[in-house]
Amino acid sequence: LVGRTYAALQALPPSVQSQAAKAERLRDFGLHKEAVEAWKKAIALAPGNAGLQKELIVSLYQARDYPACASAAEKLLKSNPEDPELQLLRGDAALS
Repeated sequence: LVGRTYAALQALPPSVQSQAAKAERLRDFGLHKEAVEAWKKAIALAPGNAGLQKELIVSLYQARDYPACASAAEKLLKSNPEDPELQLLRGDAALS
């Protein structure tokens, strides 16, 4: 099932939506490092999209890339300092 889903996602033309869908499926299957790469590709297509950036931060945390997670959360918190999820992810990643 994972292989078929991944192959179907690979066949989609590059777009923000296809990369985000790919990242979500990869994360659903526990492939967090691969999901990080897909989120980065989606962000490259829509650099100002805070929602995509937040999803990347979640995947970085799940991939246990705590330094990158804390750094990315810190940057995004500059534009949304009251976001409790970002605050939690930044703090937890900084302590891990």
